[in-house]
Amino acid sequence: MSDSTYEKLRELLDTHPIGCTYTPEIIKILKILFTEEEAKVALGLGFRPFTIAEISYRAGVEPHDAQQHLESLADKGLVFARVKNGVRGYALLNVIQIFENPYRKGIHDETIKMLTPLWKKDRSTSLPNLGGETVSLLRVI
Repeated sequence: MSDSTYEKLRELLDTHPIGCTYTPEIIKILKILFTEEEAKVALGLGFRPFTIAEISYRAGVEPHDAQQHLESLADKGLVFARVKNGVRGYALLNVIQIFENPYRKGIHDETIKMLTPLWKKDRSTSLPNLGGETVSLLRVI
């Protein structure tokens, strides 16, 4: 698998205000979550929904292939999928949602066993003060 495809995906995720800082772990995480073909299709996404035609054009893949990979990514909880006015649209989720969604099903399979230590290492490296003693993760107002 090409690390450059995953680095491009990480860079796309980094354009979101939440960001996606480079760490060796984040590339490993993306490789676990996205097949290389899915990662290529994901490069055609944005953080607002695009149609299959727009995504396939932006990613440089056939619409049929794009649709199959987008549905797979939606099933995994890695992209947002919706139908509005009869048109199906897909959007990339931010890195926090990508982190959370594999755990939401409550299934502790091999994927979760591989992801957990990588996420712990990645979060401690890329966000060392988030949720620590000096910076709270959330604030109730």
